[in-house]
Amino acid sequence: MYINRKVMIEKNLSISDVSHSSNAMSTLVTSTTNQVIPGSTISYTPANNASKVVYDFHMQFHDGGTSHNLSYLQIEHDLVGDGTWTALGASYRLSDAAVYSNFQGLSVGRFFLAPWSGSRSLRLIINTYSSSYQNTLHEDEAGNHFDPIIKVYSLM
Repeated sequence: MYINRKVMIEKNLSISDVSHSSNAMSTLVTSTTNQVIPGSTISYTPANNASKVVYDFHMQFHDGGTSHNLSYLQIEHDLVGDGTWTALGASYRLSDAAVYSNFQGLSVGRFFLAPWSGSRSLRLIINTYSSSYQNTLHEDEAGNHFDPIIKVYSLM
């Protein structure tokens, strides 16, 4: 999707900042079942007259000791704040794959959402293709910890 850079004005920026917290996010070893990514949940109220809401993420990961990695990320929202999470649909899913490579890296992505009124909570869930395609989030191969960076903002 092309968005004219002149239109990309950040309004009502919300950032999940856990790096200064005494309770840093735990690492997560992915599995074949959906898991909530620690540190990915954020509540946001879009700016009035927003044309889009952007959910932007950066997360450190490393492979699980296998030569393959295949993960699926999906964004969910809690429409009414009652703890009932709903997937936004097939258009809001990403896959991240690497084959025959032992590696670590940074998973970076951005979802463009239709705006809404009032506050809404958003989060990411993840699963893997099979147990031999796992990876570990929020950590590099040396065991150093990296909290995720989550930004949500409005485009006018």
